[in-house]
Amino acid sequence: MIKISGYTTIRNAAKMNYPFVESIESLLDFCDEVVVADSSDNSDNTLETLNLLAKKHDKLKVFHVNVPWDAPNHGVYDGQMKAVARSKCTGDYLWQQDLDEVVDAGSRSKIEDLIEKAAPFMEQAPIICLPVIEYWGSRGKSRIDVNPWKWRLSKNLPYITHGIPVQLRKWENGLLYAKPGTDGCDYIHKDTGEVIPASNFMNAEVEQLRYDALTNPESAKKYGIFLSMVCETLPYVHHYSWYSIEGKILKFKYFWNDSWLSLYNEKKSDGWNPFFADKSLEQVSDKEIKALAKKLEAETGGHIFHKPWNGERINHFVFEKSHPKIIENWCKNNK
Repeated sequence: MIKISGYTTIRNAAKMNYPFVESIESLLDFCDEVVVADSSDNSDNTLETLNLLAKKHDKLKVFHVNVPWDAPNHGVYDGQMKAVARSKCTGDYLWQQDLDEVVDAGSRSKIEDLIEKAAPFMEQAPIICLPVIEYWGSRGKSRIDVNPWKWRLSKNLPYITHGIPVQLRKWENGLLYAKPGTDGCDYIHKDTGEVIPASNFMNAEVEQLRYDALTNPESAKKYGIFLSMVCETLPYVHHYSWYSIEGKILKFKYFWNDSWLSLYNEKKSDGWNPFFADKSLEQVSDKEIKALAKKLEAETGGHIFHKPWNGERINHFVFEKSHPKIIENWCKNNK
């Protein structure tokens, strides 16, 4: 019998309003083992909640790791924590999931069927990229402007880990940083640092359709139909990163903006942030964040915040399936 391990990483998830319990419980629905690497700093009840959840579920394993999140290059620890979680897994196949992602209940048979069909090809490409539905706000918009896939299912091979690919590493003052082109969490070879090969359901023709769909409403409809059909066949994940746009901006304010800058050791001008061009995030009021979030949700279907939004309108598609029952209450509370 195939053993599947799911793994994820967590830090101060309760305070940051991540649906981490829902995400973990969705993993418990189809995994034989779920590994959580936690680096919370005791400023909320995240670790306490995890330990209580582990008492209810024998297959949930929680590992707390002390991480120096105040280090100049602390952005590298996101990938390193994923590496820790992966190293604790004992399954034949591993499913990586972030704590704002949820899988539909009853997905085990679909995942087993995929493993059976893909197993011969995973000798050459031991990672499978699977569909992701990326929500933009709570009004039914699904994003087109980001990749519809993520590295998800992999063989549990001892040389696979997470980190910065060797060609994108840089060392400054004795500390490891990343060059642009990685989020620090890539699947890499433990010894060489080379990126691990992966298979993908996307091809050049569909990628062109996605590109056209950004501005062409008819292409957006076709792209939505294609992705919905893929999700009928392949296991997929609902991603709630931008479901509450206001909540996402607040997460940037209190953690992620600084984390990204530290990953690349970028020296931005004082007050730089990807949302407001004229002031620092620390200077931005909650009222201003709420107003921007409402505007973004209403007037565009997505934006990648390498720089502040300039009013560009990006198309979206509507994913017709309902949210998983396990996260319905969280969605209601985050509209």
